[in-house]
Amino acid sequence: MKNDVISAFSNNRILNKRPSKETLNHAGLVYLASGINPYIDTKKAYLEAYKSLGIDIINRVPEQNVVKTLKEGESMDLGNGYKKAYLGLFDTYFKSKYPYEDVDDFLKIVTIT
Repeated sequence: MKNDVISAFSNNRILNKRPSKETLNHAGLVYLASGINPYIDTKKAYLEAYKSLGIDIINRVPEQNVVKTLKEGESMDLGNGYKKAYLGLFDTYFKSKYPYEDVDDFLKIVTIT
C-alpha cells in the first residue's frame, strides 16, 4: 500500500488506487527488481526490491540469508499433522491432517447460526 493511499483514506478521500499488500517470495522477481542474488544477500536484495518496486509499507525484511531446504514441487511431513512445502524463497507450512473425516462429520458438532 502506498503512502498516498493511506493519506487519502485517513482524510476520508477516495483515490482510484486500491490498497494492496505485497509479499515478495519469488527469487526471480526479487533478483529482477534488485539486481542482487537473494540467496547470497537476502536482506539487501529484499530492501532494494522494495525500493525498486515502490513498495513503501514493508511487512518483512529477512535478517538472515535464506537457506533453500526444498525444491519446487517438494513437500516434507513434519509430523503432528503438519507439512512443509516449497513456495519460493521461503517455504510454506500447513496442516495436512484434520480431526474430521469430512464436512458432514464436522457439522455434526458445530451449530451454524
